[in-house]
Amino acid sequence: MFEFFADMRDALMAFLELHQYKAVALLIGIEEAGVPVPLPGDLAIVVMGVQVSIGKASPIPVVMVTAASATGGASILYWISRYFGTRIVEKYGRILHLTPERQQWVERMFARHGAAVIIVGRLIPGLRIAVAVAAGVAKVRFLRFVTFTAISATIWATIYMSIGWAIGDRWDEDRESIEALFSNPLIVLAVGVALGTLVTLWVYRRKAWRFGRRN
Repeated sequence: MFEFFADMRDALMAFLELHQYKAVALLIGIEEAGVPVPLPGDLAIVVMGVQVSIGKASPIPVVMVTAASATGGASILYWISRYFGTRIVEKYGRILHLTPERQQWVERMFARHGAAVIIVGRLIPGLRIAVAVAAGVAKVRFLRFVTFTAISATIWATIYMSIGWAIGDRWDEDRESIEALFSNPLIVLAVGVALGTLVTLWVYRRKAWRFGRRN
């Protein structure tokens, strides 16, 4: 079974390098709609960053395509969750890495912090899917959800594309170790938490600044 998934990931990697924008749009869109993909979205974006570094892709289109497909996929999951609600969590929670406890935590955070939960939560692996499902179940206004999801997706795409861009020529030499690094859930989680923390600090700093101006 492990060999099968490894072969699938290699095939998807080749597909990504061959078709680039179309491939990353398809892979990210499917993953964000809640369907598990053998090639993690974070790694796919890093690979596109590598393509930028060698002149086979352009940074702005990579970010735009990735953000658009992530937002589109998350929107599909939002509407499915809005109509079918808790049945998704009960039946497919394990597949989506979405436990009832995680779902309840996200819903509580929605009630307290609103937009910040969408932006920050979707930067953290393991919460990205939970946020879309929770937003649908809680019937968060779609315009609100899609706007802040797009902002979060743009931040996510920019960071991981930039990492791939910085890797550049090292990709050919250290491909296996880089793939292993970005396929490691703990590493990806650490990066996501760091991004989420930085964005959270920025959001609350802006809120404090606005509050100070009003007073």
